[in-house]
Amino acid sequence: MNATAMVERLLGEDGKLSMVAAGALLGEGQGGAPIHPATVTRWCLKGVKVAGGRRLQLEHIRAGGKLITTRAAIVRFLAAQTSTPDGTAVPRTPAERRRSTDAAVAELEKLGV
Repeated sequence: MNATAMVERLLGEDGKLSMVAAGALLGEGQGGAPIHPATVTRWCLKGVKVAGGRRLQLEHIRAGGKLITTRAAIVRFLAAQTSTPDGTAVPRTPAERRRSTDAAVAELEKLGV
């Protein structure tokens, strides 16, 4: 989606949020504190890794020096991380497969097989 379309989409949605408000909306993180605004900012600028190693960014616009997102953008961001589009299992990464294999080999050796 190009920048103009992103701005039009987010400005047309209700529930515009600052990074502080977005963190508070998401509730408590580790230790019971709200999600820190820097975390939400990182999701906007750098994104998070999802299945297949691609990065998913929280949709946002910049107004002056301020980042703004919407409640709907947060819902889309969380939904995209939560499930795969076709409901299939997310493939394991090579590192996950290697750890699983190593654990299975260790278990077999422990059993004497």
